[in-house]
Amino acid sequence: LFSLLVFGTLLTMVISSVELQRKLKKVVQVKIGTSELAFLPVYFRRTVSDKKAEHVMDVDFPKTTPDTSFEEFQVEYDLVKKPFLVFDGGKLVGIVSKKAFEGHHKKSRRMLKVSDVMYKRFHTVIPGEYLFSVIQKMNLDPFDVIPVVSPTPDGKIVGLVTSENIMNLLAEQEGKELEK
Repeated sequence: LFSLLVFGTLLTMVISSVELQRKLKKVVQVKIGTSELAFLPVYFRRTVSDKKAEHVMDVDFPKTTPDTSFEEFQVEYDLVKKPFLVFDGGKLVGIVSKKAFEGHHKKSRRMLKVSDVMYKRFHTVIPGEYLFSVIQKMNLDPFDVIPVVSPTPDGKIVGLVTSENIMNLLAEQEGKELEK
């Protein structure tokens, strides 16, 4: 009984310490897509405040069409493992991931097409948009990617920002900080 009391007290102290650090702004929880991390606010702000979407975007990204069947999509997805941008006639009409198909019964999946399960409402960013804003928009959608569109009136897709690319930038910046 005594050891349970000590354990409970220790656990309470640890939880209080984390909450106190958050309140004192020593550690801040940051969500990037589906990943949640703790960072020092100064380090995180410095890293994302001067970098833009163009610094972390991929110019090569997976594409599909609305009339692609589940079987075709599954084969393509297993090769790439990240959400696909859905284009219809050269225009971005949605985003789809394998997870979108998982809510459907296995037998009905054979009849499904990408257009049946794709997200038609999503956020986009422009290449010159700061990463802090990109992360905020990415967190509003259920996937770890956000399309980058040209600021021209045609709104052509020029790239894709992924949470993985942002994490790589944070790790790279941390390595540079440690070298100093």
